Formats: sequence, C-alpha cells, structure tokens
Amino acid sequence: MCGFTGYFSFSSALNKGVSERIAQLNKTLVHRGPDHAGLFEDDRFCVGHRRLAIIDLDERSNQPFLSPDKRYVLAYNGEIYNYKALREDLESSFTFSTESDTEVLLAGLINEGSSFISKLNGCFAFAFYDTQKKELLLARDPFGIKPLYFTKDDNGIAFASEERALLDRHQEINLDEVKNVLSYTYSIRGSITKNTQQLAPRSFFASSSQSTNSYPNNVTTDIDLFNALDGAVERRLVADVPVGCFLSGGLDSSIVSALASKKHPNINTFSIGFKDRPHLDETSFAEEVAKHIGSNHHTFKLSFDDLGDISKSYLNQVDTAFADSSALAVYFLSQECRKHVTVALSGDGADELFGGYRKHRAMLLANKMPSALAKAMNSLIKSSGSRETEAADKKRQVKKMLELATIPSEIRAGYLAQWNSDEEVNRLLTAGRRSELAAQADFLRFDQQIVLPNDMLVKVDRMSMRHSLEVRVPFLDPNVVAIANAIPMDQKVSRKEGKIALKKTFGHLLPASILERSKKGFEVPLSSLLNGPLAAIMQRTSTSESLAAIGFDLKELKQIIADHTSGKQDHAHLIWAVLVLEAALKN
Repeated sequence: MCGFTGYFSFSSALNKGVSERIAQLNKTLVHRGPDHAGLFEDDRFCVGHRRLAIIDLDERSNQPFLSPDKRYVLAYNGEIYNYKALREDLESSFTFSTESDTEVLLAGLINEGSSFISKLNGCFAFAFYDTQKKELLLARDPFGIKPLYFTKDDNGIAFASEERALLDRHQEINLDEVKNVLSYTYSIRGSITKNTQQLAPRSFFASSSQSTNSYPNNVTTDIDLFNALDGAVERRLVADVPVGCFLSGGLDSSIVSALASKKHPNINTFSIGFKDRPHLDETSFAEEVAKHIGSNHHTFKLSFDDLGDISKSYLNQVDTAFADSSALAVYFLSQECRKHVTVALSGDGADELFGGYRKHRAMLLANKMPSALAKAMNSLIKSSGSRETEAADKKRQVKKMLELATIPSEIRAGYLAQWNSDEEVNRLLTAGRRSELAAQADFLRFDQQIVLPNDMLVKVDRMSMRHSLEVRVPFLDPNVVAIANAIPMDQKVSRKEGKIALKKTFGHLLPASILERSKKGFEVPLSSLLNGPLAAIMQRTSTSESLAAIGFDLKELKQIIADHTSGKQDHAHLIWAVLVLEAALKN
C-alpha cells in the first residue's frame, strides 16, 4: 500500500511552484508510505508518491515508476493479487526489470490502456500518465477499497489518496454532505467540501475526454464458494513482509483466519478487547478460535483511558469528516498489530455479501409485520437510545425494528443506514438536505454500493494506514463477490439467522460455539467517553465559531449536550459526529 498526490493541467503549463507544493503535500502522506518518497514532473503533470514496500522490497520498485523509455509514468496505491498470471501474458511484449506488481500494472496499461483495468484482481487506485500524448488516466478498484479524492475545474484536476493532500482544495462547505455525516456518520460523495469528491468504485477518469466512465466486470467463475474464498485468501497471503490476520471471534474473521492457517501454520492473529467494559469484550471467542486453528494469537486490551487518548488523537488528525466511532477500536488494533506484521487479512465485506447484520433480519421481520401493530407496540417502549449496556441496546434494537415496520418499504434500507434521525439533525442544522439513498429490493446490494465504500472500507483503510499497516479483504475478491451475489437471498439470511450460506460452507473449520453465537459488532463506549475524557472538548464545541459559520444552531447543540450529559437522552453518536465535523473544519 502507498499514497500519492498530484496535479494535471488540461491545456497549459503548470503554474510556478506546483512541484514544490506537491512535494510538501507528499510529506503529509508519510504514514501511508514510510519506506520511500518520490516525485515526477514535466510541463503539464506532477505527482508525488509515498511507498510502503510489500512486494519486491528492492528500491528498483520505488515510485513514481517509469517505463524503460521514460514515456509512461505510474503512481499506484494497492495490490494486484493476480499479477503473476498477468505478467506471464505480458512477457512476450514487455521486458520486466522487477518482481513487482507495479511494473505489471504499468506494462498492461501501456499495452491495453483502460481495457486492462477489468483484468485486475486487487485493490487499487492509480494515476497513469503518457508524457508524449499528455494524457492522464485515473482509476479505482471495483469496490472502493482504496481511496482516490479529486477536485476538477476548467484548468486541471488535482488528485490524492487523502483529502488533506489535494493541491487544489477549497473550503466552501457542502451542507448536504454535512447533513449526511450527521445522519449516517459519513459523506456520500466522500467530502463535505463542494469541489471535492471520491472517484466512484469501478470507474476511471480519462483526461483525453475529461470524463469519468465505468469499466466492465469481466468475472466468470465456475468454482464453488469454498474454493473461491480459499483461493482469495491464498492470493492475499503473498508478500515479502510478515503477514497476519485480524481475528475478532466473529464468523467472518474466523473463516479467513482458519483458511490462512492452512497455508501458514502458526500464522499471527490479533484481537482487541476492552479492559473496563466486559459486555463489549469478545476476545474469549477469538482466543477459542485461535486455539482451534493453531494460530499464534495476540490479544490487546484497550482501557478506557487509552480510548480517551485515541479519540483525542483521532480528532486532531481528522481531515475527511468520518464519524463512525468504531474507527477508534480499529485505530488501536492497527497500531498494536503493526508492531508484529506489515500486512493483515480481515473479514470485511462478508456482512454485506451474506446478510450478517441484525438490520438484515430486521428488514425481513418488518416486511411481515402489519404497520398498525408495529406502531401500537412501539408506543409502549421507552428507550433512551443507549448502546452502553446490553439491556439498553436490546430495547433500542426492538424499537428501531418496530419503527422500521411503520415506514414505506422503499426507504427502509436508507432508514437503517441512519445513526441519527432527521428530527435530531434538523435541530442542529436547518440548511442543506440529507441524501435520500436509493432504495434497493436487494438490501445487500444497497449495503455493497453505499455502506461498504463510504463507511466500512473507509474505516479500515484510514485507520490501518495511519499506522502503515496494509489490510487485505479476501471476501471482496471479484470471484467471491460474483458467487455470493448469485446465491438466493433465502439461502443467506432468514428472520432468525444470518450468513446461512457461510455457516453451511465453512462451518466445519470452526468450533460450534462460533457458529451459534450472535453478532455483536465493534462497539465502543461512546456515551461514557463524551461524559468523561471528551467532556471538555464537547463543551468547547458547543460554542464553536466554525460550526456557527456554516449554520449550526449552537443553542440547540448546547441543549442536546445538556440532555446527553444529564442522562435524559443518549445523543452520543450525534454529538460525536458534531465533534468530528468541527475538527474537520479546523484541520
């Protein structure tokens, strides 16, 4: 994994000082690539690159990577897992000088242009430049595993692996996206600034036409689910640095770890638990799986004070407004994991493919419940919205499921994606309009297209790369996704159970207790954090001039904070989103 930042002028020479500015911005990406910094420029194009060496550690694979004749330039972030097979096809027309996947990507783009992208099995974002034709190609992987931000105007296009590294980043705020962050905890376009967005998954931008297009999905597979995922794990274990696995004790990471341990006996596995919050600690399940598969397991215990320090550090580093609080736990896990390995495999993507969230079962239950009955039952339940205790969280879940049954079916998927209601959000900010997320009859496709690229994958990439750790996601192998999406819904999720197909296919690899336990999720005690280590920051934010300047009602914010502090209503996720937004505005 790596990071890069650059600028391409559509017609005229670069302005004076662009290369110096790119070089400075490149330094802000050192965490994404501590092993090497490189820069390329000509009269129309400049790009800086930071390398985290994973494949072919030799300096000959440093980037920006140039073709032998110096005509073509590649700056690339990611891994191409089928690069060895692609290399064999290219060897008749290209003389290779390294063992890296970077050079394979370069050769394929030289030979086939944008049509080569469909052949890639991997996670990637790249900038490919032709110095003779003065043409730029930007592209991003099919699922949005790797980030690629850009700003574009009539003069040119700036692009980068993180928003903070964009050359041309204006601060005019998009209030619609601010509302999205308050509602969902993330932006749908990728940024709260008006001229900044992320290149969509499975798409490329060509400067020759100044347009963005999707590339086709060329996956055809005749193998079964077991062999598809087994092959995906095997491909993702290839590295010239130490490799391990995240192991939460949940089904997804347990399957990945079990398959990995068959290829790498005694592979390192890692889990995180909470010293002070036993009901949030699942490390005993992870340790049970580790013993069963024979991995070399590491358990990290996070204290409440640790979590307070991490949350403050997170707020100090925010550039893109991203307010999923479980990112704090991933931050700590990545920090500790990096002390042992450079690459970690995770189980991300399985929930969205196989129906692993409680909300998926809630959708099926809501579809069967009469609206009038749900409304009557809901009126009898009083809930503070707290997730801090098991009992309070269960009450919250039941209430939300009943509310779900009272709203039109076409907006239910979007409703379940919300952490905070329209009523709460509109108390704080009346201007702007939250995105109405398009309904999907297949609610798993909704999660794959909205939740994965904007939330789950953002969380894993940003938190792991903060510690120069590469995380690979076998469940998002194109073959696995194609097979998963072809499985009928009733073979994946029912009103009582999720991930039916996964349990049936991989259950023999794991202890029975892991198959039978319910999913808990990666929760952090956010309410207690706000009333403890973050109390001063929370109170200071209630008088924020930055928030007032974009239309926040500070009087309402103070009341929401007061209600939360007194225990009248749990507004933890809304307040955390406000803290993150304010930090992003200042940083």
